[in-house]
Amino acid sequence: MKRIFAACLLGAVMSGCACWNACPDKNNGQENIVIVKTAEKITLDGKLDEAAWKNAPAHVTHFADASGGLPELEHKRVLADKFEPASIKVLYDDEYIYVGAVLTDEDIVALLKKNQNQDYLYRTADTLEVFIWPVAGHHYWELYSTPTGNKTGFFFPAGGMTFMEPLMTKVPVMPGLEVASTIQGTLNDHSDRDKSWTTEMRISIKELNSKGVKFEPGQEWRMLFSRYNYSHFMYAKQHSFYPQLPSCNFHLRQYYAPVVFK
Repeated sequence: MKRIFAACLLGAVMSGCACWNACPDKNNGQENIVIVKTAEKITLDGKLDEAAWKNAPAHVTHFADASGGLPELEHKRVLADKFEPASIKVLYDDEYIYVGAVLTDEDIVALLKKNQNQDYLYRTADTLEVFIWPVAGHHYWELYSTPTGNKTGFFFPAGGMTFMEPLMTKVPVMPGLEVASTIQGTLNDHSDRDKSWTTEMRISIKELNSKGVKFEPGQEWRMLFSRYNYSHFMYAKQHSFYPQLPSCNFHLRQYYAPVVFK
């Protein structure tokens, strides 16, 4: 979980925006996460075929350089791999937040077949992570989804208690968290080239509110999307995130993107 490239790969980001609507505007250089209220019923099936998804702005991940400490030749080799971006949208209604993502991926990987519903999934599978932080609170959440629809929901009571073992291993998954994924390719098959995997995450607003800060317009919330991308065709696993962070550490909450309610 401890995780920039000085500049994102512009071509990849532009293609990511084009394939699933335009990127949201920046606010004085700050990347926002725009979430759109919907009255449409969202079916959690990993397909993202409701009209509401088509009208929501996409947030496209930036390449994250996790190899900066390597010797020069190793570092250059890691940077030579093609960047595979993810395009992420967010909807909400009175009960749930819906995170929908299309993750470009030529080799979709999820190695363990056992139930992984409360585990460090990023160690065993391609993983999308969603971090949610109410600025008025000390607490925050770290949520995972994988190509096989597994999920994890870590809750940290405070930044000063992050990574304490009982918080990571002795608690149930976040109440109300559900995940569904579909694969546009083959799973764990290196003999072909895959296209992408699509995932949909449903997050309970009631559960977010239960910790003392309401998820609603007028309250300051911030979010981060991050990704672990494993591949037979890459020299090393690839990291990416939105918004862009100053280093490859996914817990830099001061740099998370402000949530803009639409």
